[in-house]
Amino acid sequence: MDDLDDLERQLKLAEARSRLAVLDPDTLLSEELSAVYLNITLKKIKTLREDGGPKFFKPMSGSAKAANQSSSYTLGELRRWRDEKTYESNIDANVRAGINAFATSRPFFVEKEEIKSVADNPQIDNWGDMLADAIEGNGVRVEWNLPIEAAGKEWSNHAAHKSFADGVMKQMEEERGRIISSVESTLLREILPAGK
Repeated sequence: MDDLDDLERQLKLAEARSRLAVLDPDTLLSEELSAVYLNITLKKIKTLREDGGPKFFKPMSGSAKAANQSSSYTLGELRRWRDEKTYESNIDANVRAGINAFATSRPFFVEKEEIKSVADNPQIDNWGDMLADAIEGNGVRVEWNLPIEAAGKEWSNHAAHKSFADGVMKQMEEERGRIISSVESTLLREILPAGK
């Protein structure tokens, strides 16, 4: 029943986004409607005001009351910002974000030539202990690897290895599909006469 309720909620949000999408670009939307349109949380849209999000409108008259008023966004600005965040592939997203997942090394905790875990995620179990061991030289060291290299090495924990490798393989498969489509598109342009 919860799954159906969640699907119903998602459909209602999608319908709301469709209704918003046809409005004039100069239409001013509240924070709440702006978050619905972008399919993000209200908390996220507020955070984006501090970190490169869409430009917003906030009437400021110099009073404390004006400073507490909610911000709003034009639909045109939301569209512009959304289009800037639309990517062709995971690699495109990573490169444009400055993080090329395939070509950027990541740190890993290594012990006896086996990877224990990624070293750049403090949320993993025993991260603090492994960091302390690496700092103190207690058999654990930090080694930098490309994700594809790390996925191809032996790990001391099968579940952690599988989870990491599955993510790498998923990215590779998505890129493989994009490359195949691109090659097929090029071939069709060569086979079909111009203007067909």
